[in-house]
Amino acid sequence: MCGITGVFDGKKAIDRDTFTGLNNLLSHRGPDDGQCWIAENRQFALGFRRLAIIDTSERAQQPIANEDGKLHLVCNGEIYNYKELKKLLVESGHIFTSSSDTEVILHGYEEWGVDIFPKLNGMFSIAIVDQTNESIILARDRFGIKPLYYQVNKDSIIFSSELRPIVAFHKPKINRSAIINYLIYRYIPAPETIYEDVYKLPPARFMIIDRKLGFSISEYWSINVAEKKENEADFSRKIGEMLQRSVGEHMIGEEAIGAFLSGGYDSSYIALKMKEMGKSPMSFSIGFRNWSQSEDVFAAEVAKSLQIPNTSELISEEEFLSEQIISAWDEPIADISIIPTFRVCSLAARTHKVVLSGDGADEVLGGYNWYYEVAQQIADTKKSFFKRPDFHKMALDTYCRYTAMGLYSKEILKETLHSDLHSKIPEDIFWLYKHNLNKDIPVLKSLQLLDIRTFLPELILPKMDRASMANSLEVRPAFLDHRIAEEIFSHESSLYFSKEQYKKILFNELKGKIPDNILARKKQGFTGSDLFYDRPDFYRQLFNKSRLVEEGIINPEIIGKFIEGKMPWHLWKLAVLEMWFARFEK
Repeated sequence: MCGITGVFDGKKAIDRDTFTGLNNLLSHRGPDDGQCWIAENRQFALGFRRLAIIDTSERAQQPIANEDGKLHLVCNGEIYNYKELKKLLVESGHIFTSSSDTEVILHGYEEWGVDIFPKLNGMFSIAIVDQTNESIILARDRFGIKPLYYQVNKDSIIFSSELRPIVAFHKPKINRSAIINYLIYRYIPAPETIYEDVYKLPPARFMIIDRKLGFSISEYWSINVAEKKENEADFSRKIGEMLQRSVGEHMIGEEAIGAFLSGGYDSSYIALKMKEMGKSPMSFSIGFRNWSQSEDVFAAEVAKSLQIPNTSELISEEEFLSEQIISAWDEPIADISIIPTFRVCSLAARTHKVVLSGDGADEVLGGYNWYYEVAQQIADTKKSFFKRPDFHKMALDTYCRYTAMGLYSKEILKETLHSDLHSKIPEDIFWLYKHNLNKDIPVLKSLQLLDIRTFLPELILPKMDRASMANSLEVRPAFLDHRIAEEIFSHESSLYFSKEQYKKILFNELKGKIPDNILARKKQGFTGSDLFYDRPDFYRQLFNKSRLVEEGIINPEIIGKFIEGKMPWHLWKLAVLEMWFARFEK
């Protein structure tokens, strides 16, 4: 796990010291080493910050070049099937000088071109400079686990794992339309970012940039939906075997691997399988003081039942958003689990470089609360309802209510935003969801795919990437295996989803192996008590001299109105944005 940076400048020669400085802005992502390559013509440059995990020798340093020096490559991430691909490449005559997974990508590109990307099983953002074609190829993994930003200017392009090097290279203006989308969704939807003319490469895409800075973006993977029938026991067994194989593949590397543990199904399953495969991982948990539902208690029970060590810490009500936490975020993300996520990563990083997480299980296995509410709404409706054209609309209304976490309607947006921004308010505030909702497939799968296209890559995964890499920690989401997703979505949903039993495949895998009271728990977000976020005095002090007001973004009276109206989630979104401005727009 690392950080990558690259530049092409068609007008002036790239200065090594300047580029090295840009690369070193990502030192937290890779504290073990930092290397740069600059082409002889000084028009291309690649930088890499290394967190050494697979082949920790100097032979595996990046940027890496092929034999004739025409190809140079950097990769942030891990490729779990690199040994299988390496075997094929060796059989085709390729010669390797290291045991790294990155060298497999390089030779794979020599052999298959851009067709290498669908062959990769892993998490990655990749950059290749092909001097033969005078082109740059960028690629991102299927689910968007690893980030990749880019900015195309008149004579240059810069790309990076984070926005910091891009902002330092060519300071962009704030994207005010993106701020409005942030208030609606809690994140800024790809391809846009908080800055004008700076973009995210969406998941499952590769981008080819030519010498004249013309570019094309292609999608190399998508999930096909079918409704195949199968014996439920056989299907559960097959998915169980695939999940176990994925956990095993995610444990590659030369470093000790730990696990996050919350006491929920997802993290408990990961810890169980690691233990069954002989790893007995150290587990890490975060709890909240003075809260009866604090997850550390349940995590300790699971750890005890699995006989694995557990380390936990408690967060007090006085702990809130801090400069340290906000500085980890490239752009505002208003997920209320920002604080505990950062803290559990900090805790794990004291002793480990790598941990496994349960991220992605809800999307792939159908575990979010909104799925169950929609299922109940269906159950309460007459059969004829399934033929009504507004069926997906009903499901989407439920989805929007759950995911907004402080809904900014058009009316509230107008009250909140300075009048100069009113023209930027979208006609349909939920345009993103409607654009990504497939109405031609069963509603449960349409919501799952909606989450895989939006909520997962835009909020869940960036939150974890920033929190972990700020602490020089690699987090691997073992549930996000594309083969598992493809298998799940090719079968009828009753095989893995039941409104009577939450995540029944995981339930059956865990039954008898962790305490019954853990299995009986309702799904709980990683958030803590509302008292941690409903803090009027904090908001009054924070907005006393507001940058958002100074910048002509919000109206000053809206803060008092939200406080008086007991609207903490609306305030939370503004608080994250306010502190981001204070940190990054000085």
